[in-house]
Amino acid sequence: MTKASIRIALLCALAWLHPVHAASWDELQQAALRHYQAGEYAQAETQARAALALAEAGNAAALPHLANSLNLLALVRGAQGAPDEARLLLERALAVSEQALGAHPNTASLAHNLGSLLEAEGRLEAAAGHYARGLAILDGQPDAQRDQAGQTRLLQALERIHAALGQTAQAEAYARRQTSGEDGEAGGPLARARAQTQLALNLRAQGRRDEAARLLEQALALHETQDAPAELAQALATWRRCTARRACTSAPCPCTGGHWRSARRWTRRRPNWRCT
Repeated sequence: MTKASIRIALLCALAWLHPVHAASWDELQQAALRHYQAGEYAQAETQARAALALAEAGNAAALPHLANSLNLLALVRGAQGAPDEARLLLERALAVSEQALGAHPNTASLAHNLGSLLEAEGRLEAAAGHYARGLAILDGQPDAQRDQAGQTRLLQALERIHAALGQTAQAEAYARRQTSGEDGEAGGPLARARAQTQLALNLRAQGRRDEAARLLEQALALHETQDAPAELAQALATWRRCTARRACTSAPCPCTGGHWRSARRWTRRRPNWRCT
């Protein structure tokens, strides 16, 4: 479970609660978070356990604080090489959040965190269940409150898990959500182009070269509107692999289409960059 895959501050701003010992809990929790982010895990554990003790001594109104403390301590223990304890802490945090908040974005974040830990342990089916729960929660939020970045992370995770399990139809369904509609627009043009490229690779692996080539045409069109030469180079290389040895049945042939001319124009504008 890496820092990059976890939303560290997922429950840190619950000012609307009526907590017991709010100031002391918040002070301890913030200190634990600072130590964790600095890589000072022993100090982070001490502060996180103290914050957890205060949250456990509170009443029902403090349950979201309890979930927050359990989550942060789980992150610390995971970083210290104690995945079993981290998993138990996250399972408890998720259960507490479900009880206190129900289908709330914070509950979805905890489901994502637990899914990430289980995925790292190789427990893919269990991870998929938690990712799916998190996605269902976010899908059910009002448009104005929807965490689109969180949705994208969960869609990517579910696509990855189902592909690893050999469940190509499910993986493709999650991939297609990332390439169209609101989900496709959420991450911007580059994120959408990356999703299209990954889906094209999956289709190519299934022998569906025509579909793969069409998706890559769309991805390249998006890439060419962005000032990201490394991204364009990777997309061009992928497109070339997907169309290599492909029988050309239409004119103009996609294997000699305009994207290579675009790449040459790009290199003329940027002489220090080469398309390989």
